[in-house]
Parts: sequence; structure tokens; C-alpha cells
Amino acid sequence: MIANNKRFEAMNEIRREWIDQFAKRTGPPKVYLPALVALMVRESPTEYLRPIINGHGTDGATPVDLDTLTTPAAAMVLIRAAIAATERYIDKGMWRRESPTHARYLTALASWGYTLTDPEAMYVEAVTNGTDPSTIDYTPAEQ
Repeated sequence: MIANNKRFEAMNEIRREWIDQFAKRTGPPKVYLPALVALMVRESPTEYLRPIINGHGTDGATPVDLDTLTTPAAAMVLIRAAIAATERYIDKGMWRRESPTHARYLTALASWGYTLTDPEAMYVEAVTNGTDPSTIDYTPAEQ
């Protein structure tokens, strides 16, 4: 359990560093809407829109001028809000809970250019296949 917690804590740091860079984009990935809608079915990003628009999001972005908001910039604001809404529920113990929402979220990030870490990929595969993710040893195999 301790080893899996450590792996997932490290995974969270890697993913959140990628998210920080991703959030600086001026436009969305080429294909983003299907994954975004799938995320929004479970979590509403509404409460995260105001902080992002006012420049108080966790990524330290500047405020958004709603009068000059472009479609690509608006898409990125919504994507950032959906990420914030989902990330709040992800912690180092994620591997102990089967969550189709978390699996869908990680799959969405992957479709937007994020490379899943081995534990994340194993988690998504387990949840997708109906396997209890808490039964998996996420520590790397000895080389």
C-alpha cells in the first residue's frame, strides 16, 4: 500500500506539471470537445470558471477579458475549469477506488497530448476492463 501511494503521489506531480504547461495554451487541442463533454457529464466546471476568468486560477494566469474572448480562448477556459473540477478529487490513494470518472479524465488528458504514466495507464486499463484497481501492484518491476 505504501509503495502504491508513493507511485501515485509521484504520478500526480508529473501530471500536474503537465497541466500547468497545458493551461498556458492559447487554444484547445485539435479535438477536445468529445472528451470535454464526457468529463462534464460527471463534474460541472461552473464553480471554477469565475476564478479562472478573474485570473485567480491555480495556474496563475492573467484575467480573461470577456469582451475580447475568442472561441479558442473560451474553449481553453472551459477545459481548465473541467481539469480543476476533476483534479480536486485525485490524490495519492486514487488507485484504491474504481472511478470511471477518473479513468475518463486521464483518457481525456491523453487525448489532449499528455502521456500517461505507467500507473495511470494501468489504472485506466483496470477500470475500463472492470478489474478492481486496488488489487494491482503499481510498483515498477525490477530491472
